Amino acid sequence: MAATCDLITAPTGGAPLSTADYDAQNNYITAAINRLLADQLHLTEWDTLTVPDISNSVYVEHGGALFQVTGGDLAITGAPNNGRVYVKVVRTANALDFSFVNSAAGYTWNYVYNGFYSGSDQLLPYVLYKDGTDYYKFDLNHSLDKYDISAYIEFCETTTITWNMDTITGKNISGIINYPTTLIVNMHVSILNNAGTSLLALNKYDTIGGDVQPAGYWTRSVASRTALSFFDAAAYNAATAYVTCFYRI
Repeated sequence: MAATCDLITAPTGGAPLSTADYDAQNNYITAAINRLLADQLHLTEWDTLTVPDISNSVYVEHGGALFQVTGGDLAITGAPNNGRVYVKVVRTANALDFSFVNSAAGYTWNYVYNGFYSGSDQLLPYVLYKDGTDYYKFDLNHSLDKYDISAYIEFCETTTITWNMDTITGKNISGIINYPTTLIVNMHVSILNNAGTSLLALNKYDTIGGDVQPAGYWTRSVASRTALSFFDAAAYNAATAYVTCFYRI
């Protein structure tokens, strides 16, 4: 059976008259409890950079009605461009369809339906960042800007590089995320000596210079040590640099 996200039928008014009425009542109560009390994550692949699906069994509230995914994880359609990505929800008859979009223009917080809406269309409360085949995922439910889906999101990623600081003055450090309009708002570099016995912040002894790229974004920076500085020594001719990039998307 193919995965779908279908309407949970609300019970009709009046006292239940049949087993079907009781089933509808119980199903709706269960859905409401799970939707209101459970801290749901609608997306899969939170611990990877893989493109996500809508998670099997999750409840989705749309336009005041409750829906549930059944039959397995439900694929999100669309081929978004690199950059910020959102998950759009559209109701077709008694089912929901999910697709990736790059723009949140026109969507505002709807206090009646408790979500981001533009007319009857909805965006789930997540921001994704696509970099090639990688998808970074951010949950707005725990954000200070949860009512503004277009607000900046800042996060960090760390990598390591090898640097012969005894002979090489500067090291170009590209952002870990390669998409060219990713703004690097800060960068921290720590240096581990050859022996692995000393880990020091580079900017405690030297400075990090920025190389500004077109459109005002920093896509890479230059980590440098000055001549005759602390790191200009044989003890650092095979040093390991731990680089943490702080991004704004």
